[in-house]
This record gives sequence, C-alpha cells and structure tokens, in this order.
Amino acid sequence: MTALTTEDLDNIKYVASLSESWEEHELDFSDDRQWAYFMCQVARSGVTEETHPEYMKALNRAREEDQKRGGPSGRLEERRKAVAAAGDTMQDANTISSFGINVAKTATLGAAFSAIVNGTTFTSLYVQLIDLSNNDKVLGENSIGPIYGEGEYLPIDLTGSVPMKEDMLMVFTWSYQPNAGVPPIQGSMRVSTSELPVGAPAVVQPIRTKTNNYIKIGLGRPTGAPDCDYWYNEPNIQAPNIRLPLMVTQTFASNIKQPLWPSNITNPPTIYQIKTSTGGVTKPISSAAIIAGITATGDTLIFNFPFNNDVNLDKSIQFGAAAWANDTTLLTMISLGVKTETSNNEFVWVNLYGSATPPWANSPAPGMYQMYPNYYTWHCVVAGTEILLADGGSMKIEDITGGEKVKIGPNGEVFTVVDTFGTNKEDEVLVVQTEDGCSLQITHMHPVLTTDGLVPARDLTESDELLTANGTSRVASIKSKHFSGMVYGFSVGATPEEESKFTEDNTCYYANGILIADNRVCVEFLKTYKKRLSTVLARIPAEFHPEAKRAYQQRYGQS
Repeated sequence: MTALTTEDLDNIKYVASLSESWEEHELDFSDDRQWAYFMCQVARSGVTEETHPEYMKALNRAREEDQKRGGPSGRLEERRKAVAAAGDTMQDANTISSFGINVAKTATLGAAFSAIVNGTTFTSLYVQLIDLSNNDKVLGENSIGPIYGEGEYLPIDLTGSVPMKEDMLMVFTWSYQPNAGVPPIQGSMRVSTSELPVGAPAVVQPIRTKTNNYIKIGLGRPTGAPDCDYWYNEPNIQAPNIRLPLMVTQTFASNIKQPLWPSNITNPPTIYQIKTSTGGVTKPISSAAIIAGITATGDTLIFNFPFNNDVNLDKSIQFGAAAWANDTTLLTMISLGVKTETSNNEFVWVNLYGSATPPWANSPAPGMYQMYPNYYTWHCVVAGTEILLADGGSMKIEDITGGEKVKIGPNGEVFTVVDTFGTNKEDEVLVVQTEDGCSLQITHMHPVLTTDGLVPARDLTESDELLTANGTSRVASIKSKHFSGMVYGFSVGATPEEESKFTEDNTCYYANGILIADNRVCVEFLKTYKKRLSTVLARIPAEFHPEAKRAYQQRYGQS
C-alpha cells in the first residue's frame, strides 16, 4: 500500500480534532477536508467506481445531501430516534474497543467494531494508527468492506509497528446504510494517549470456571445451576435482569488524579453488552451504580461489581430485562480513561473486550484484557412443545426438569438432560411447518438441523429439507407471528461418557418432531455462523446484488 501524503495525514489529524476521545462524530461531507479524508480511506481499501458502483453512488448522494444543507444531515441522530421509536432495547454502536502496545513492546494493537440493530445494506470500516512523536508516521492500518446484507456485528483490528514514544493517535471510520432507501451514515472516532497503564488488568470476575469456550451465566432458572459459572437466583424467573459481575484492578504509572468524577475519568465510561446475532449494544441501566462501583486508590483503579450468590444483595452490573437477549452470546466491551499525575492531562486507557474467537482471557497489552463471550442460558421453543423421549413417549418442554433421557438424532443416540431454563418472551416467533405434518414455534436465531447442516430458523426457506422424526421433510411454510408467553430450552450430556460422544451437531433433540439444537450447539454454532448468500441478497436491493456477490466470495471464499 502506498504511503499517505502530507495532505492525507493533515486530514486525519483534522478529523481527529473534531471530537473528544471515544466520542462518536458524524462526518460532514459538505466539508471538503472531511470528504477528502473519507475518500482517501475508500481508495486505500481498494474500492472503486468499477468494483462497487452502488456503494459509491450512495456516498456521493450523502455528499450532495450534506452540501444542500450546508452541513451534516443529522442522519446519525435520525437513526437513533428511529431505533428508539421501534421499541428495541438495543442501540447502534460504532466504537474503538482497544488501543495500545503489546506486552513485549514489539507491536501496537488496535480494534474497533460496528454493531447495527438488525444489520445493514452495507458497512465499511477503516482504522489507522499514527505515531505523533515521529512525524505522524503510520504505525498500522486496516479496512474491511463494503460488506453487504450483514452488519449486525463487524469487528476490525490492526497490528502495527512500535512508536518512538507512547504518543499515539488511532482513528476509526465507518460508513453504513441501515436499510434500503435511507442515505448512508458516516462517522469517525479517535483516541490518543501519551502514557500506557502498567501491565494488564487483573480480572477476578467474570472468569470461566467450567470447560466451555464462554462464561455461562444462568438466568430464569428456578433451581441451582451447577453447569453455570454464575447463577442468579432471581425470584421472578419470567423476567430476570441481565447481570454481569465485574471485579477488576488496573495499575498505572503514577497516582490517579482525584476526584475521579467528573473531570479525571471518562464520563461516562463505555460499558456495553454487544448482541452479535441481531445487532446493537445495550448499556447499564444505572449510571449512578457505575459511578459508585469505580474507585481509585493511589495508582490503582478498581471496578467493584461483585457476584455474591445473593440476588437481593447483588452488586453486579445490570443491563435490563432479559427478553432482549434471546438466542445469542453477548460480548462485553469496557473502555475507560483516567488521568494520572504523569499523563500530561491526557487520559490513559483501560480496555476489557469480549471476543467471539480465541485467544480468550489473555492480556495482549498493558491496559488490555480479552474476555470470553458471555452466554445467558435460555431459548428457544414455546411452552407446550413436545420433546421426544428415549422410550418413544413425549413430554412437554416446560415439564422437563433435568435427568430425563431424550432421543437425539439423527443417529438414534440417547442423552440425558443436564439443565433446563425458560423465560418470558413477548416478540415475534416463527411457525415452521413441514410437508410431513410437523409444526413448531421457535425463536428466530435458534438453529434447526437440515440436510445441509444447521441453519438459524430465520434463514430457512421452503427449499430446505429438515430432519424430522419421520426421516426428512421439506419445509412447507414459514410464517412469523406475535407471541407472548414462556419459551424454554435445555442442554444434554450429563456424564463424561455422553460428553465424549459429542460432535458438532449430534446433541440436537426432537421438538414437535423437528430436530433442533440444544444449548451447547446453539452457543458454539452462533459464534461462527455466516449468513447464506441467499439470505444476504434477500435483504438488499437488487442493484447491489452484483457487487454483494463478489464481496461475499472474497469474504468467505465461496459463492
């Protein structure tokens, strides 16, 4: 890649000057410098009029709209209002998630993500890291996109060379079109520092105590949960709160300036739970509790939100009612800056961030900690669904409590139910009917076993062959309906002998005769699931299809 010109570097610093650290800034395409800055990112990513004509048309329309108004169109704020008006408890987020130098001081690191509620027509992301102490040398850069028909959660990272001093600037830029007919939204975020923390954060909670590739948190469970890392015995299991324990300390190079609030700590700190399957983030429900739980003593910052096994005395961070988090793992993201006696009145940053892929629970850099995903245990099919037992009989899913022997397909295995869970849901569910007469009401992201493998219920089509108690049967219809009531799910595999037989999809059980994933399969499958090309194309206007097909093939290496 060619070097940035002096003008390019000046534009990067100019755009960075338009906002505070970790503050979302809507780009103004009527400003020639902001337009030149953005189009430089586009060109450096290899995007041209020939390769991505509709994407480029959308950008030009956005510039024309800004020029007519003489400033940014306010699309970012309009989008926020539209999401809130739709009643979704999630919100869009485009943010830097980590920034620093690795422990060995051999490379700089940076990461960011875009998480848009219900995905996008397209999303493009760009990141650059600049050495402010060495003639604005570019330490590293990266880009992804445009990516079409996805956008629920797109991470981007970079690894760069080491600066002369700990005097660095990272700029993250994004462009996304939420849905057809709406102009795209462009924005940027920057973060800078002249000092790094000392070593990585020391994390006591949450940590993984079971042998899963995630931290399992039990909600909506009427009894103890020995399979969970943390279990909240809420009295109202029909509408439990999402909770996250957080016990962390971080040391700095000198004493932290006091008082913390409001001037010497980022206010508010960024604390998100990211919903990777359907997009967006949620924030804690109490800012007062966050302020009370973050303190400093000398050179040590303390996050004090402990899990203590008593929901009545619980101090874990709360993110609101659990119904919004059906069918997903959640990634935690925490970014917080403090000023120290030696940081020249600049913030020094701490980043704890969840990842859907390994390595997990490692400390790649001072002030950084990469966490396991969080998995909150409930799903999936509505009350009254009949589960096929090992003896050929059946039992309603809400009556299963653990210890039952259930028929597992498609090879006739028998496994033991190890845990059960349920929660209240008031939302749309899918009614899936097969040609052999099976009918099932199921949440949108729950995986169903087809002859082509596991597919989330929302991505099924009438060309799919499902595995059923009768063999295989084609989907006859898929309809959405409003549902208000309890949904349930469970995991199987109560013994080491049963666990030794696990494969990618062989712990699927029969629900109203249709093979669907148990809890174990759900969490592992959804971490790495990629949409089908047909699903992607169905979500975007036809004029985008040619470039979307090329982008899909480049991204996944297949058509």
